[in-house]
Amino acid sequence: MNRFAYRWACFCVMPLLAGCHGVSLLEDLDERQANEVLAVLLESHIPAEKIRAGKQGYAVQVERADLPAAVEIVRLRQVPAPPRRHVDRSFAADALVSTPQAERARLYSAIEQRLEESVSLIDGVVSARVHVNYDVTDAPPNRTTAAPTHLSVLAVTQPGVNEDVLIASIKRFLRNSFGQVAYENISVIVTPTPAARVAASSGRHATPSRASWLGWGGGAALVAIGVVLASRRRVRSAARRWRRKA
Repeated sequence: MNRFAYRWACFCVMPLLAGCHGVSLLEDLDERQANEVLAVLLESHIPAEKIRAGKQGYAVQVERADLPAAVEIVRLRQVPAPPRRHVDRSFAADALVSTPQAERARLYSAIEQRLEESVSLIDGVVSARVHVNYDVTDAPPNRTTAAPTHLSVLAVTQPGVNEDVLIASIKRFLRNSFGQVAYENISVIVTPTPAARVAASSGRHATPSRASWLGWGGGAALVAIGVVLASRRRVRSAARRWRRKA
């Protein structure tokens, strides 16, 4: 009976372990990229897990049944974002001779980064890119007035955002951030985040998954086996006591 119970327990537990086994969606990520992918998947109701892979960084795993939907979501949301190369890195600060062009490029690159961080905090904005139109060359001697400053913004927004209100808010913010920029010299382009097609996955997660059913079934089977074994032990013990008394 013990051998039969052991085999039956293995038969119940092995499908459960197979159903819970995850597959790698993305690998060789840093922690910021892994958290970004994890947040997007959980927002789309797809269970995911961040795995530390040692020197290889981090990996994101999902259930095998969720892999097609997860790949689609990652593609549409364009995550993880690659490390952005800023303009100031093209002009090393520790150069032997620092030119006025390099100083100006580093200054405006820092301004762009700060503006991007601020615009991304506006309600409804997922991410933003800000570009300042500036001349890195020295002004000619005969120029008496500085060239007008132009600002361009590309904002990725959540679906359903009022674009007119958002554009007006971004322009007003940038106009007050630059004293020498005119309102008409600020261009804002708004593009919504594409909605992922995960209807099938969302519907599947609305009900218990296959792994959940296997877990309940395997647990119930193990409990039943334990009850049967305990009952047989009690019966055998009672039979032995009755024989001794007889």
